[in-house]
Amino acid sequence: PTTFQVLKIFIVCLCSAFRWAQEQSRNLQAHIKYEFTKMHQVLGELERRLDGDLREREGRILEAMQGNLREIQDALDSAERVLAQFQARLDRPDVLTILKVR
Repeated sequence: PTTFQVLKIFIVCLCSAFRWAQEQSRNLQAHIKYEFTKMHQVLGELERRLDGDLREREGRILEAMQGNLREIQDALDSAERVLAQFQARLDRPDVLTILKVR
């Protein structure tokens, strides 16, 4: 074979190798894109599940807080009633005090 023929064969082989490398690169890009799409879907599902869990937990906490607030309000109302009763007793003239003053 002449140098020209060897060079021609080399160029053909080089072009073939280049096309193979391009195909491998496209395949790898497609595979990477597929894997990232899968990861995106998995993360989206995880986000939705965690968001739902968080909303559920938030609801339970709010219910507990509302119950605690009602208990505190009831205790406050009761304390106000007791104070009002004591104040009413203090405001009434005491028979002994009236007798001592005269």
